[in-house]
This record gives sequence, structure tokens and C-alpha cells, in this order.
Amino acid sequence: MTNTEIKSLLETFAAAWDARDITKVMACFDGEATYFASVGLLPGEKAVGHTAISKLVNHMFDTDKGSISQLSNVLISNNQAAWKWRYDFSDGSYVVGCDFFKFKDGRIALKDAYRKAYTS
Repeated sequence: MTNTEIKSLLETFAAAWDARDITKVMACFDGEATYFASVGLLPGEKAVGHTAISKLVNHMFDTDKGSISQLSNVLISNNQAAWKWRYDFSDGSYVVGCDFFKFKDGRIALKDAYRKAYTS
């Protein structure tokens, strides 16, 4: 994928994530993708394939319900990408983290997420 194609896919993914639209989020993932989440039943839980990833993404949506997200420092190179994110909550607390991506055939093949502890 070109950097322009990756940027477009990431913008689509981010918009779908912010809208909490599981169908559009999942359309961004390759059918055999791997997702290492920053939360889950276990910290850093691994999901492989659409069914497992969908379940984990819905858990992420519940965990961060009501937050407003911001993305920054998007880096794209050699069919990989990274970005920093921040979720702000109405009580004044926030959480920050970063994601690392790899791509295959126009979709996300790997999403590896890291989260810092909640702060205020």
C-alpha cells in the first residue's frame, strides 16, 4: 500500500472508531488480522480474525464509553504506521496511549495497542 492509501484507511478507521460503528471498524481489518488490545479480559489480550476482534473492539467501546478521542503524531512508513491517542472523559480524567499498525491487501493486518494508566 502507498502511504496515501494507508493514511486514507487510517482516517476511515478513526472515524468509524469515534462513531463506535463496529461494522465500519471491522471493514478496515483483514480477515486474518491480529489485534493486541490495550484492555480486555487480560491486559494486552490478543484477538485473531474478525469474530474475535469484533468482540474485543466492542469491549473497548464499553471501556471508553463517553470519551472524546484525539489522534496525533501519525507516522507512516514501509507499510506500517503508528499514532498517539488520548481519550478525554467528562469527569476531567483522560487516558493516553499509542497504536502500531501493519497492513496487508489494503486492510489492517495488525493493530498493537498500548495504554497508559488513567490520570486526571
